[in-house]
Amino acid sequence: MFGGYGIYSDSSFFGLIHGEQLYFRTDAQTQKRYVEHGTTFFIAPGSKKPLKKYFEVPLHVIEDKKELIEWALEAIGTVPND
Repeated sequence: MFGGYGIYSDSSFFGLIHGEQLYFRTDAQTQKRYVEHGTTFFIAPGSKKPLKKYFEVPLHVIEDKKELIEWALEAIGTVPND
């Protein structure tokens, strides 16, 4: 689909890895945090349409286990309960 790996919690797709970058799902509220850290949304190679709900996780978050878990749980909470 996007040339990377999908990350799930049960059946909820909340993140992806493409190349060496981790992206988490966002919503209108959580997206602000990512933008404040200077990260941007995911664009699949060869695609002109970005996945604007998936934003790059800042490196300092990836390097801090506690903070990474917090951001991951927040991303899981953005997935609709269909």
